[in-house]
Amino acid sequence: MVDLGINYTPTQNFDDRRLGAGASYIIIHYTGTQTAQEASEVYLNHSRDEGVGRISPHYMIDQQGNITQFVDEDKRAWHAGVSYWQGIEDMNSHSIGIELVNLGHND
Repeated sequence: MVDLGINYTPTQNFDDRRLGAGASYIIIHYTGTQTAQEASEVYLNHSRDEGVGRISPHYMIDQQGNITQFVDEDKRAWHAGVSYWQGIEDMNSHSIGIELVNLGHND
């Protein structure tokens, strides 16, 4: 097994997967932030932006390829919001969320 050097930084923004669901999907998002630190502050509830709710991915990958894990894979991270895909109404319970540190379309 390869050691990826994952930095484990647990957040409180998770719960149990619903109805015994397991991860069948990977959902890749971008952070919309300038830095990994800025995104981490949101995922750890340290954001100064009052309009940001409690969110979390399972993993975040920064511009240098460093990986941070916020939520264990057997738990339900809060990354997909209200979601629906092919009959599944709770994609958070059925997926692993990965955030890429990237400005996105805003900047």
